[in-house]
Amino acid sequence: MKNSGVTLIELLIAVAVLAIGAVLAIPSFTELVKNNRLTSASNNLVRALQLARSEAVKRNAPVTVCRSQDQAQCKTGSGWTDGWIVFVEDPLRRQRDRQGGQQ
Repeated sequence: MKNSGVTLIELLIAVAVLAIGAVLAIPSFTELVKNNRLTSASNNLVRALQLARSEAVKRNAPVTVCRSQDQAQCKTGSGWTDGWIVFVEDPLRRQRDRQGGQQ
C-alpha cells in the first residue's frame, strides 16, 4: 500500500516558501494600493472640475469648486483631502445658490 500524504518536512518547506513569497509581495501590494488611491482622488477632482465647467456653460452662470469639510459650505482652512463641493453661485450674493447646488 502506497502513502500519498506529505511529510512534515515537505509541509514546513512549502509554508516557508509561501511566507517568503508573501513577505516579498506585501510592500509591492501596499504601494499599488497607495497609487490607486491617489489616482482615484485625482480623477474625482478632475471630474468635479469638469462638472463645474459644463454647468457654468450650460447655465451661463458662475460655478464654484471649493474645499469643504461638511459638504455644505466652503472652508478656507480645510484641506482638499477633506472633500470639496461644486455649486452654482447666486449672482446677487456671490454665495451658494440653494436650489442649484451640486455636491
